Amino acid sequence: MLYPIKSGISTGACSSNIPVLVSDNTVVGAWGLGIAATNGETITGNNITESHTPLIVNSANVIVNNTISNSFVALSIYQGSGNTVYHNNFINDAGKDSNLDGIGDTPLVIGNGEQDSYPFMQPNGWLTKFHLTLDTNLPASTAFQINGTSFSVSQGGTANLRLGYFATYSFGLPQTVQLANGSTLNFSRWADGVTSATRTLKLSGNSTLEAVYVLGASTTTTAASSSSTTTTPIPEFPVQSLITTLAFSITAAVMLFARSQKRNMDSRSQS
Repeated sequence: MLYPIKSGISTGACSSNIPVLVSDNTVVGAWGLGIAATNGETITGNNITESHTPLIVNSANVIVNNTISNSFVALSIYQGSGNTVYHNNFINDAGKDSNLDGIGDTPLVIGNGEQDSYPFMQPNGWLTKFHLTLDTNLPASTAFQINGTSFSVSQGGTANLRLGYFATYSFGLPQTVQLANGSTLNFSRWADGVTSATRTLKLSGNSTLEAVYVLGASTTTTAASSSSTTTTPIPEFPVQSLITTLAFSITAAVMLFARSQKRNMDSRSQS
């Protein structure tokens, strides 16, 4: 049973074997929801704002999918422990979300040994989760970026991501990827025809993106074998020397012929 207390809502004592659901309440005021007298309740879907103490709970309750904002503390555990607290949104204590899944990177410590291990980053974050599949022909561990955050593809060139925001996402894929054998994969296009490796898309539901890479030329430098051929130059023919030798020979032959003729004439005159 619920009782209004100090602008908030409170439950009275209930038998532990009777399940109690406290849900879908909007509370603005000093004390929020008071669940101090009972155990084993499920507190979900409530929106509490401007509260000095948003939730006052005892032990063994399930506290999930509540939004708490502009409050003095995130959550108060009163004289109890063993509560299951997860997937609530504490607007003023959201923290950081490096992997864009909509859930804070670090647990939100509430106190009294309790914490929300998976706090949502925005109101109703449990309603906006969806999955993105990136399908490529890149080798495993190749890095890419979404909104400036680095991710990598797994074996088979795929990446499956849980995204937590209906929002615009900026994708950045590498233009060229060096392979182990020295060749390269060069970005060609997205499956929808976009030819830039970087693009912006508004996503609001499960989506699949496909990127196509083509094999480029090898960048391995191979030394070309060069053979040097030694060419023996053909000696220049001694034309001038030959002419001189021929001229000398002709002259000598003429002189010998002339002497022979002269002897013959002398012999005839003596006889």
